[in-house]
Amino acid sequence: MAEAIGHLEEALRLKPDLSNARNNLAEVLFQLGAALAANDKWEEAIRQYQRSIELKPDQAQAHDSLGLALSRQGRNAEAVVQYRKALELDPQLVSALNHLAWILATETNAAIRNVEEAVRCAERTCELTTNSVASYLDTLGVAYSEAGRFNEAMQAAERGAARARAAGNSDLAVLIESRLKHYREGKPYHAISQGTGP
Repeated sequence: MAEAIGHLEEALRLKPDLSNARNNLAEVLFQLGAALAANDKWEEAIRQYQRSIELKPDQAQAHDSLGLALSRQGRNAEAVVQYRKALELDPQLVSALNHLAWILATETNAAIRNVEEAVRCAERTCELTTNSVASYLDTLGVAYSEAGRFNEAMQAAERGAARARAAGNSDLAVLIESRLKHYREGKPYHAISQGTGP
C-alpha cells in the first residue's frame, strides 16, 4: 500500500487534476485507515475524495465512497448527503442505496434516522441484486426490524445467512444469525449488540 500511495502521490504532483488518481489514492488511504484503525488515513482519504469531486462532480461512486469514509468517522449527517448525491447521479448504485439504508435505519439521531426510507432503500437494493447479496439482505433485515416488521426481518436474515454460507463467508453468516435470534424475540437492531455495519 505504501508503494501504491507513493506512485499515486507522484502522479498527482505531476498532474494534480487527475480525478481518477485521486479516487485511487483515497481508496488506498481508506483501506489503510481501516487496516490500521488510523484516523489520519481516513481523514486524508476524505480530503482526496472531496478534491476528486471538486474536479469532477458527477462521479456517483466517488460520492458513495466519500460517504462511507465520513460514516467511518461518525460523520453520518455528512455521509447521508453524499449517499443522496450519489443516488441523484445514479439511482441504481446499489452500494449507495445499501449504505444509505443502513444509516437511516440504525442512526439514533432523529434528525437523520428515517426507518421508512431505510426500508425502501434496502428493498430496492435487494430487488436490484435479485436478493443475491448476503450483506444487502442483512441490511434489509435490520431495516425491517427497526420498522417492527419482525417476520420480514427474519425472512431477510435467513436468506442473508444462507447466501453468506453458500459464498463461504461464515463470519458474515454467524453475524446475521446472531441478529436473527433477536428478531425472533421481537427485538429491533438498536436493542441488541450493534455488531458491524455494511
